[in-house]
Amino acid sequence: MLEFGQGRMDDASRQLMFTHEMIHHFIGQLNGDSSAVAWYGEGLAEFYKLRLPLDAGLVHVHDIGREINYMTSTYYASSLIATPYDEIAKARWDGSDAQGIPYSRGFMYFADLNENIRTKSQGKRSLDNLVLAMLERKRSGQSYDETAWRALVLKELGQSGVDSLDQMLQGQMIVPESNAFGSCFERHRLTRSRTDLGMSEDSFLMTPYKVTQIVPGSAAGKSGLQNNDAIISYTGIRERIAHSASNVVADSVVNIVALRDGKPTLFSFSTESAMITEYIWALKPGSHDKCAF
Repeated sequence: MLEFGQGRMDDASRQLMFTHEMIHHFIGQLNGDSSAVAWYGEGLAEFYKLRLPLDAGLVHVHDIGREINYMTSTYYASSLIATPYDEIAKARWDGSDAQGIPYSRGFMYFADLNENIRTKSQGKRSLDNLVLAMLERKRSGQSYDETAWRALVLKELGQSGVDSLDQMLQGQMIVPESNAFGSCFERHRLTRSRTDLGMSEDSFLMTPYKVTQIVPGSAAGKSGLQNNDAIISYTGIRERIAHSASNVVADSVVNIVALRDGKPTLFSFSTESAMITEYIWALKPGSHDKCAF
């Protein structure tokens, strides 16, 4: 089934979205509660949707870099970054932030794991070897679950590999090495304010547009906006379609014209919240003809 909403996609983003779904066809999901193990299937789909098209030269490296930083920014900016995964699984469908954690945290875990495997093996092995071993287990009727994955990681990296898996599940921040996305990218550390929309992003994605799920005490709520206010127009919001990130991008200030007592009324508020530290991966200067990770 193919469905779509109000968001807009360029050709590269559309290609990456379809690649993500194609990866699911081959990898599937681990046995067990689907929410509890979603980090595996969604994380691998996010990782390989970038790695495979880049290796094949199907998507420009600049588009890959943009997507990497959509995903890393979403991971570091999440209010649930330190929340244990078992709590995420229970709340997965309660809101977009929890729903996106399997994608962004899983992606960061596999990017870090891939680099650790490459480093230990001096480039002779990668995440591919473990994923293929898991798929062979599945094809031969053996267990395809977290226990099997743990055993493969233990064999590949020793106890440190298992510890990294547990730390990811416990909510410890993941900071992959600078070359985790190949030699064409380098890691940079920055500090910025977390974006807090203060209402459901569906307010701008589902017609007729109306304010929904105002967060009490948020800047949006303090501006005077109320649930079910009909939105006539707005600035400071751009729609996009993403698996692991919000489907809207908010500027530092959002302006909404909504109906109040039958009259168009302007409401303005800041989306800047607490300061956070995040890491981005920027393209290095020079040739980008042979980028891979």
